[in-house]
Amino acid sequence: MVATLLLLSLFVLFGGVELGLVYAIRPPYNRGVDWPVLLIGVISFILLIGAYFAIPFELLKRRGRVVGIDFIFLTVDWCGAFFSLMSLVAQSEFDALFGTMYALCCAIEMSMVVSHLIWKLRTSGIRKRAQAEGETFDESAEGRAWQAEGIDLEAKFWKLIGRDDKARQEEEYLEEGAIEEEVAAGKNTVPIGAV
Repeated sequence: MVATLLLLSLFVLFGGVELGLVYAIRPPYNRGVDWPVLLIGVISFILLIGAYFAIPFELLKRRGRVVGIDFIFLTVDWCGAFFSLMSLVAQSEFDALFGTMYALCCAIEMSMVVSHLIWKLRTSGIRKRAQAEGETFDESAEGRAWQAEGIDLEAKFWKLIGRDDKARQEEEYLEEGAIEEEVAAGKNTVPIGAV
């Protein structure tokens, strides 16, 4: 019930913002003033690309493993960006701002899939040995040790500014196989060995 009310509230809020922007931008646009429309496009570009900012840091920490992203969703999202880019290509005038945004989305999402596939290749031996022992990659000591060698820039950042407790918390999270626990509890959307 709470989730439904929250979702409906967000629909009303976002619809109201969109309606307000249409009525606020339409009069200047009709007079030939283009910068408000361009500003909205730039803001959406920054927000969308900014949402991908944390991904390279997670990939470094997990040595290329993609965790927490469903690959079916990623495929659908990639198709949306790709076909949006193709629609811009088919127009008589190419919109460079949105063309760049869609191309970046496609490239980032493809790089995530490639990164995970490379991770699967690099860990195939460890995963086979773990399976032979009746364990998953995250349950095996060899898998946890291999995964712990990733570069955790977030922990390094917290150490740099003097918050060692945050850095220790991140290290313990990786060492204790918390990813497997999240998957078992249904908190993590990526099935281990997905792709």
